[in-house]
Amino acid sequence: MVLAVLVGAGTAVGYGVGKGTLWVRDVWPDPVPALEASKVAPPLPIDVGGPSRPCAPTSLTMRAVPDNAQVAPGQMVAFAVSVENSGRRPCLVDGSETNRQVIVTDAAGNQVWSSADCSSGSRELLLGPGDVDSRTVRWSGKPSVPGACTRDQQPVPPGEYTASVVMVAIPDAVSEVSTVTVAEEGAEVPGEGEAPAEGAPEGEVSADAGAEGAPEGEAPADAGAGEQPEGEAPVEQPAGEAPPEVPAG
Repeated sequence: MVLAVLVGAGTAVGYGVGKGTLWVRDVWPDPVPALEASKVAPPLPIDVGGPSRPCAPTSLTMRAVPDNAQVAPGQMVAFAVSVENSGRRPCLVDGSETNRQVIVTDAAGNQVWSSADCSSGSRELLLGPGDVDSRTVRWSGKPSVPGACTRDQQPVPPGEYTASVVMVAIPDAVSEVSTVTVAEEGAEVPGEGEAPAEGAPEGEVSADAGAEGAPEGEAPADAGAGEQPEGEAPVEQPAGEAPPEVPAG
């Protein structure tokens, strides 16, 4: 009898505890787990090792920016030419004037000048991610002829001309165009006094020859004694000291 009473009491208590637990869960439900943040794929790593391959057109950013947007007929135009590897791995490209050509066209779309007409050879470059190859390419304002450069040519007529960079060996590797306007004779233009004399350097860096008919795209010979070597700072004379005397004849 006592055992039956205890069992009955235990059952009643257990039932009450179970109901109480359900009531508590209804009043204070389990906290909803926080939503996981959406996963974002990490950026692809930059590949600085492994075998190099030719640059793809999508990994090259090229520009040709003229120093003057308006020039007089026959006035030299200096283009700041840059080729950047905007990809994520090193790549190879021929940076010579015959492959990385600067091409000038007239308003009708006809080619009037190309750096390839005045150069030869190759210049292989290994560009790492973010590397930029910068050169200065000069155009004398005259048409070019393959193998003869601008020899015996007259300045292009007044009008609007566009310049672009083209990688011949890489299809679809073409830069955006920049514009150069050749003004009418007698019009005032910025930097008109910088027009070069006949035979002044033209082409890559100081390319083309100082002498008429010399190959464009090759650096000219040294100007001679007295010229400060490129890349070296000039020697300064100490203050308060007189320069050494040079013995007479």
